[in-house]
Amino acid sequence: MVEELLNTLYKDPKKAKFAILERMKGSDLKGKKYEPLFDYFYDDWKDHGFQVLCGDYVTKADGTGIVHQAPAFGEEDYRVAQEAGIISPTRLPPNPVDETGKFTAEVRDFAGQHVKEADKHIIKHLKNTG
Repeated sequence: MVEELLNTLYKDPKKAKFAILERMKGSDLKGKKYEPLFDYFYDDWKDHGFQVLCGDYVTKADGTGIVHQAPAFGEEDYRVAQEAGIISPTRLPPNPVDETGKFTAEVRDFAGQHVKEADKHIIKHLKNTG
């Protein structure tokens, strides 16, 4: 994350318990692969997705300087993923949300839950699994 934005996560970064292991530019991370927090689409997307992309709309102005891409749900996300060759007209992004705003069976841990209602359950799951 952007060091200047640590106060986004910590009320007082000087008192928080974390260690900076390395400093680098975001552009140095471009193309690096990562293991997703949830494996729902890993098998289908491991060769194309789950990599760091760079977009000019991610800034140091607010947030953390890092954003999750969801190309099925956002114009900028779609554009960045398409420019990177992750999605295309023949390889559309996964869309695990039905017409009522609920997760589909692909998202097995939260299937049937409205995406906004699921937020608190997702956060709890992530805290419990580390």
